[in-house]
Amino acid sequence: MRELIVDSFAGGGGASTGIEMALGRSPDIAINHDATALAMHEVNHPGTLHLTEDVWNVDPYAATGGRPVGLAWFSPDCKHFSKAKGGKPVSKNIRGLAWVVVHWANTVKPRVIILENVEEFQTWGPAAPEELNDFHKRAFTVLGIVGGGIYNAPFSWDSVYWAPNAIGVSWFKSLATYDFRDLTRFVLLCHEARIRGEISSLAPQYLRIMLHQRGVEGGMARRHPNLEEALAEWRAEFPADHPLVYRDPIAESAQ
Repeated sequence: MRELIVDSFAGGGGASTGIEMALGRSPDIAINHDATALAMHEVNHPGTLHLTEDVWNVDPYAATGGRPVGLAWFSPDCKHFSKAKGGKPVSKNIRGLAWVVVHWANTVKPRVIILENVEEFQTWGPAAPEELNDFHKRAFTVLGIVGGGIYNAPFSWDSVYWAPNAIGVSWFKSLATYDFRDLTRFVLLCHEARIRGEISSLAPQYLRIMLHQRGVEGGMARRHPNLEEALAEWRAEFPADHPLVYRDPIAESAQ
């Protein structure tokens, strides 16, 4: 299967043209929230799939259809880091854009990742916001309940992945159902808070927990069912007479 090429933060198509010159073909997918920029990109690369979306609203797995990604190219805004910016950083949201690279790396694991930026970008790293937004508060409430209190939870604050609508932590404790119930709590709380919770392997004894903001409406990348909605979907797929549903053999024999 041919590997995909993805150009995120795609502008008029300069980087994509360079990719085409180097690899002999245009990117398969280009992403930018700016419709004007993508319209120019489409003129230069008509065979590319263009997604006019905020990079954080694009589900990497859905966008790629589960196909392997050979190259993921990212050119996040450099104004926060450039020598020419002058004075105070423009926006913490701009500084946090590069976290989407980590999100793609965790989700679809591209074979090659290239991040284009100015040399000062080497100073980039975790930066907590001056004030937590509503999503951050809900996300850390979930982690605190699962971890036995937010300051007892098994993760390091120095390694928190911050974004306006996403939080990531390196969790150094196992999760299970139901005897230790941490996993059960995590799943149920994420549904109640309409937060997309994702758990992946990070290293031996370490898990990567990602929490993404979701809402009530929209497509798969925007909404999240609450607990009642999720249970209704579950019961529709696995009704009471499904072979997988546990039945007490003693109670059944007494009937």
